[in-house]
Order: sequence, then C-alpha cells, then structure tokens
Amino acid sequence: MDDLLFTRRMRWLGHVQRQSDWSYTKLCLHGTIKGARQRGRPPKRWNDVAQADIDRMQTRTYWYYECLDRKAWRERIRRAVPDLGVGTR
Repeated sequence: MDDLLFTRRMRWLGHVQRQSDWSYTKLCLHGTIKGARQRGRPPKRWNDVAQADIDRMQTRTYWYYECLDRKAWRERIRRAVPDLGVGTR
C-alpha cells in the first residue's frame, strides 16, 4: 500500500510541476504561509512526505527539472517501485 501511495504522490507531483508557473495548484504547492506555528509537534505536511519520497528515489539531479520529461519521470518512478506494476501507463 505504501508503494502505491508513493507512486501516486510522485505522479501527481510531476503533473503539477509541468503546469504553468502561475497555476493555483503549483503556487499552493511551493508557497509558504507566514506566521508562527502552534506549540508541540508540528503536523506532517505534504511537502515533508513528498521530500521523503524524492529522497527514496535517490535522484541525483534536481527533481523539478527531471519531471518535466513525462516519460522519463514515469520510468524513474517505475524503477523506484519495480514490483508494483503501476505507473507504467
């Protein structure tokens, strides 16, 4: 199940990265909210999980340039999870 979620997150991340720089989805993904955070343990954010997934792929280049080539990005995801068999469409 974890591999399936990893695959879906990485495919969605590549989809958003290929959008125009002014799309609301991309602005929300890369934007930050100013202000103080609440006390206690900070909640897990989507960006934290996505960064852990990118680290799992062991990419040596900048991922946001690599995912601009859709076929190469999907192949990269498929190689990260070879036994799952999804993400090859």
